[in-house]
Amino acid sequence: MTRDEVENGRDDMEIDGVDPNQGNLISDGFNANYLKVYYATLFPYSDVFKWLSYGNDGKHPSCDQSYFGRREFSFTLDNDIYLRFQSFKTASELENAVKEKCPFKIDIGPVYSVDPSKRHAYAQTGDNIFTPVERELIFDIDITDYDDVRYCCSGADVCRDCWPLMTVAIKVVDTALRDDFGFNHILWVFSGRRGVHCWVCDAKARRLANEQRSAIAEYFHVYKVIPDQKMLLPLLTGPIKDVSQFDPFYATFPGERE
Repeated sequence: MTRDEVENGRDDMEIDGVDPNQGNLISDGFNANYLKVYYATLFPYSDVFKWLSYGNDGKHPSCDQSYFGRREFSFTLDNDIYLRFQSFKTASELENAVKEKCPFKIDIGPVYSVDPSKRHAYAQTGDNIFTPVERELIFDIDITDYDDVRYCCSGADVCRDCWPLMTVAIKVVDTALRDDFGFNHILWVFSGRRGVHCWVCDAKARRLANEQRSAIAEYFHVYKVIPDQKMLLPLLTGPIKDVSQFDPFYATFPGERE
């Protein structure tokens, strides 16, 4: 979750949307045939099902067998066609849909109170029962967030010297999430472009309200934006308690270049 998303009041329980100004993210060298091979032979359908079921996989008498089926997926297809509110009861249903549609991008959304693919049927009852009830706590860290302190590149450009900054960010966030908030089940993944995503999967994290999510994100702010004065105000509080652990990474960072 970026600073802008918090300050602009993003509803963090909703699925990540497609930015209409972002354009097609597919590189010129992309080959859809390779994507079909990936979905047919390598995509971890069973592992994704096991992960996002959190034990509600039908193998235990007390499990919620509707849990995975209430999870929203969205597919971005060729020509930027965007399909929301896709849901699947089993790993096989997910596999069949992915192989059939061959999405260029898959987004994982929240778990709703009811099956998102049947939301219109519930809406006809007049009760507002279609609502997100769980979502992993997600942080999106992009290298462009560090343009004010990296001297090798700027904007979308990324080089080897940029990544020590990302490594420090990961260690700061991961340490604070574990030591200050008590989270244990944390997944870090490469975003596919120029950053990383952090998924906090603990049950208490998945059930946080939007206000609680924003408060946790603000805890990691190292400065406050003052738009009217176009300045950044450093904050004296934050998650960093012992910066000596980052000395090895500072030694590898080239610093400002003439």
